[in-house]
Amino acid sequence: MDMFLSAMEAVNAVTPIADLHWMLSHIQAVTDDHLNRMKAIGVGAAVQTHFINGAFFGEPLGTPFYRQVFDSGIGMSGGTDANYHNPFTWMWHMTTGLQNSGEVALAPENTLSRQEALRISTIGSAWNLLDEDSLGSIEAGKLADLVVLSADYLTVPDDQLRILKSVLTI
Repeated sequence: MDMFLSAMEAVNAVTPIADLHWMLSHIQAVTDDHLNRMKAIGVGAAVQTHFINGAFFGEPLGTPFYRQVFDSGIGMSGGTDANYHNPFTWMWHMTTGLQNSGEVALAPENTLSRQEALRISTIGSAWNLLDEDSLGSIEAGKLADLVVLSADYLTVPDDQLRILKSVLTI
């Protein structure tokens, strides 16, 4: 984190980068200092979910404290760069703090509400793509997709959230 942020700060000192929407990903070891530095130069976070039990090069897979990143006010998108996952799988992880085994990976104070998880998966991802003026929310002047889900995202029980699916996408 320090190495990448130092490089980004050096570039920003010569050419401002905020409008480029540069992102840091895999930020499991992020600190408040890192987040403040990111915010100062307009760098966002593409948070990756690690809801699979296991280790990577002998180190436990970590999960960023989603609440800490969200509350920092930086641009934030959610998802995965691994295999395709139903987006509701990572929203389930970010809102429950559970791993695929059902074990707790995050304390409740480090998770997001369903509305916040939806926001970073839609508007946050549009910001990441430099398309927040035309994508990410349904409002006048923006392109719109309509999705009919298999159940109500806001009220379905937690154990069913990760198996939601689109039954119609327009």
